[in-house]
Amino acid sequence: MSDVIRIQNVSLKTIPLFFILCGQFFLENIKNLNRITYHLKLSIIYLGVRPCFLVNNVMKKTSLISLLPQILLSHKEWFDSKGEKGIFADLSEEDLREGNFRGCVLVEANLQAADLSGADFTNADLRGANLLEAQLKNTQLQNANFDETDLMWANLQGANLENTRLDGAYLQGANLKDTCVTSSQIKCAYIDEDTQLPENIARPS
Repeated sequence: MSDVIRIQNVSLKTIPLFFILCGQFFLENIKNLNRITYHLKLSIIYLGVRPCFLVNNVMKKTSLISLLPQILLSHKEWFDSKGEKGIFADLSEEDLREGNFRGCVLVEANLQAADLSGADFTNADLRGANLLEAQLKNTQLQNANFDETDLMWANLQGANLENTRLDGAYLQGANLKDTCVTSSQIKCAYIDEDTQLPENIARPS
């Protein structure tokens, strides 16, 4: 009876807060579950790692750098086969600093909020990839293809953008300071008042 009374005395104002907190908890754990599933799939296939060992390492945010060559080949196979083979690259929030992505095919890959600082993407194909809020500081992006790529709020400060293709790229809020990007490169890209451009680049009217 006392339990019933306590429930009846709960303020109605706390009920929405309760559901909000439950929702946040659910979303955070779904994100972890997706990450664990992806790591499991990669490591069991390529390394034969025991699942219990792998789950512990995923929760500790272990880097996937050691598996990067296999990940890139598998995503290319996924893209070339239109999803019938290979594994889609879901590298969101991964620590891939100074990774070697030279000449890779990561079309439509998910790299949202990944730390790619100092990585080498020379001649890489990232058309339509998700790089929202990604860290691309001091990266090598020469001759890379970022057409229609989501780079909103990405940090590209100090990146080498020589001959980088950015047609249709989403650059709203992106940081392009200290880069060699030219006006012609961003002529067909989407920018806004929050896009940080180099001092020598006039903001399009």
